[in-house]
Amino acid sequence: MPTLANNIGGLCRFCGAHGVQTVDSRPGDRPGWRRRRRRCMACDKRWTSMELPIEDIEKILEITQKLNKLSDIAADVHNTIEALREPRVEDIGTIAPSVPTGRELVQDGAKELTLQELELR
Repeated sequence: MPTLANNIGGLCRFCGAHGVQTVDSRPGDRPGWRRRRRRCMACDKRWTSMELPIEDIEKILEITQKLNKLSDIAADVHNTIEALREPRVEDIGTIAPSVPTGRELVQDGAKELTLQELELR
């Protein structure tokens, strides 16, 4: 039976109920870190929380921001490569507006050129 000595308090991350019990508390992987195992007294779900020094949190946030920027750059590079690889039909007019279509060439009476004729020009 949980008691107040077992550090009952907080909100459950699953059901939102008050009354979360700290089941276990031990040092984390790094100095100043603390790992706590928690249990909701209403829904009986369990989870682990970590307590970190503010300096470590700031470092983690800085690294996360840098990784997000790199991810954005990678997405831009990917989109550029995809755009160069295979233009969409609706983009053809903006990519090459002066190139006539096959239908326009036939209507203008243009003939199909052979490879030899192209090499002679």
